[in-house]
Amino acid sequence: MFEAALKSVTMRSMAVAQLWETVSRAVAVGEVQLDTIRLEGLQVTDEDVEKIVGAVISSGLAIRNISVASNDIGDAGVGSLARLLDDEPPSYSSVLSSLDLRGNSIGSKGCQLLTERLRQNATLTSLDLSSNPLKSEGASYISKMLLDNFTIERLVISNTDMTEAGFTAVLAVLREGNNTVRELSIGSQLLRSREEVAACHVSRTLETPPYMLRLLDLSGCGIGDEGAYVLRGALTGHPTMRTLDLSRNRIGITGGQALASLLVGDSSLSSLFLRANMIGDEGARAFKIVLLHSQTLTTLDLRSNDIHDPGLDALAEGMECNASVERLFVWGNHFGQASLKRFGGLGGGRFALVGVFLDVQPFVVDGVYHAAEKFE
Repeated sequence: MFEAALKSVTMRSMAVAQLWETVSRAVAVGEVQLDTIRLEGLQVTDEDVEKIVGAVISSGLAIRNISVASNDIGDAGVGSLARLLDDEPPSYSSVLSSLDLRGNSIGSKGCQLLTERLRQNATLTSLDLSSNPLKSEGASYISKMLLDNFTIERLVISNTDMTEAGFTAVLAVLREGNNTVRELSIGSQLLRSREEVAACHVSRTLETPPYMLRLLDLSGCGIGDEGAYVLRGALTGHPTMRTLDLSRNRIGITGGQALASLLVGDSSLSSLFLRANMIGDEGARAFKIVLLHSQTLTTLDLRSNDIHDPGLDALAEGMECNASVERLFVWGNHFGQASLKRFGGLGGGRFALVGVFLDVQPFVVDGVYHAAEKFE
């Protein structure tokens, strides 16, 4: 288990309560430089976390990455983890740069304990609090923290039960006070309004210099065609945005056409995710134009968009001439014989030369085309 080259401990079968012993033994072997602890989906409790943190601090280990995703950690546990963001006691110096807490039971109180430490921390660059019941009170603590923290570059707070108040508070700070966050995932919140709240507030942030965001995840935010138009306007000419995720929204034909026109025009986007919307055949035809002309798009996700043979055939035609796309996702649409035959013919040329990924694998049985989903 312990070798001179050991850099991380990934616990999957060992009892979690024994991790503190593992850490202590790692220190005892003087050549070991342990810097990563990964405990995912192991029913880790607050008590387990307290033991682990105590062992790390007492040993003086320079832990840079911690992932405790999908466990049973609550407010007390995250309070213990927050100790690793301090330079206390004097014998311990925090170097933690990545903290993954997604899929636990952390509420607003735990969020408060964590963000209070982060206001003074200068090492953490990546924080994932997604799928925790932070609510808008937790979002308020996050927004206050961002006023003082200029180190975090990646912030993942999707599916945290925010209402419009919490959602807008975070965006307001990015617009008015924080210039360091580069990647923001804030989708799947409790936005009850159907008046494009998410798109309107996000567009204001995108249109306010300095332009810093390069990744934005707004999946599951109730964005419709009007919101897509608003985002197109905000992103036209935006100098830094590379990845936009609008999956699981309400974007239809006209919204899809608006986003396609963005990609054909003055856009820095290289990846667009539109899974589980409703762009249909007409929207797909608009993306055919993108595929024919774009030289910057590398990833396009149009899975489950109610696209039938005419639209799918158009996408395949676009891919025959495209020179930039490296990954195309179209599974979950309505493939017929014509579109499967067209996609089946894409296996050669640039696809084979550079390894272009397509998530649909056509095959023929007794002269009839069928399709299987392909995974990366």
